[in-house]
Amino acid sequence: MNQLPFQTRRQALYKVMKEGDMLVFFAGTAVHRSADAHYPFSVNRNFYYLTGIDAKDARLVAIKTKREIRETLYIARPDPEREKWDGYMLTADQAKDTSGVERIQFLDQWSRDETEWLVHDHVKTILLDLEPLHSSHVHSDAHHYAKEMSAKHPYLRMDTIHEQLWRMRMIKDETEIAAMRKAIEITHEGLSQMLAGFRPGEHEYAFQARFDYALRLQGARENAFESIVAGGARATVLHYIENQAAVQDGELVLFDLGAAYRHYCADISRTFPVSGEFSERQRQVYDVVCQALEETTAKIKPGVRFTELNDCAKTILADGLMRIGVMATSEQLSQYYYHSVGHYLGLDTHDVGDRKETLLEPGMVVTVEPGLYIAEWDIGIRLEDDVLVTEDGHDVLSKAIPRRADDVLEWMKNMR
Repeated sequence: MNQLPFQTRRQALYKVMKEGDMLVFFAGTAVHRSADAHYPFSVNRNFYYLTGIDAKDARLVAIKTKREIRETLYIARPDPEREKWDGYMLTADQAKDTSGVERIQFLDQWSRDETEWLVHDHVKTILLDLEPLHSSHVHSDAHHYAKEMSAKHPYLRMDTIHEQLWRMRMIKDETEIAAMRKAIEITHEGLSQMLAGFRPGEHEYAFQARFDYALRLQGARENAFESIVAGGARATVLHYIENQAAVQDGELVLFDLGAAYRHYCADISRTFPVSGEFSERQRQVYDVVCQALEETTAKIKPGVRFTELNDCAKTILADGLMRIGVMATSEQLSQYYYHSVGHYLGLDTHDVGDRKETLLEPGMVVTVEPGLYIAEWDIGIRLEDDVLVTEDGHDVLSKAIPRRADDVLEWMKNMR
């Protein structure tokens, strides 16, 4: 019987454990919004990566003893009364079938079992997902548990396993790549449906609504991130998300958006002339950005650093802007290009991984997203593709989405 991908990932992670280690992961819970309302639940991505379980409050525990590694998945006990209000709850059999974890317990058994681990299994170290990325992480379930256990059991050592897990997540398996291909395919269809209503005078939120509607029709329950729909000068603001203004004739509209499928993200940027034609200036800038996209993508292969990709993009963008008379020297580029050319992509849009020192390896998925933002011309253009690193080069997962100017115009014409 073939293993589930979640089982394979857990077994790989367990190899770094020592006797007396206890590994604990938390699914998280829905964040309180106001009164009796909560924001929609979004599962901790590391927990999902290891279990495939998308249920709030669930927990994974693995303990390494002299004889074995014993893993247990804890879920909320199904409650018929609660299900009348909130819907069906995850059952033990469903949790076992999804995750491949044989031992399923309920959360009301947690305290009893915790005492047993410490006494009978001689736990010395608790390994947790203590992410160091942001100050908000000090309020995570893992940080709270580390603080609680340190106070109750000072002899226990607390340690983090995030580096080992992140290293695993950087290399995508076939299941993950398939999910990302599907997310990109859905995003492509969403863009096509959005273009069907593309005309001057429309509001940015109307374009976004058409995109979101198309995603939901295709079974994408969530967007990978908050969509950017920026017309005219607003496209020179990198993370413009208000999406409220009307788009005027002659303006460009920059889209940075993506579907998420089974929590795996697409991240695509395209820029369209709302009138269906580029002005001379717009076309000049667009072609420079497209050249940077294509030539930077061409450099992707195992052994390359992100810094090399960014240097390539900067060289092409600088040469292009000097050629069309926007700037006199390459030192001025930071006025018009002020972000990196890409990032890792996966369960998170800005996925885990070091972009400075790590060499690209087969199985990594990265974005390539050069852009130019010329405020004095009210022009902001960004083009972004999602790229898989292969054994001998790369595969542009989003290659079916038009990017060259003439192809974009033809796409727009066919969708109207």
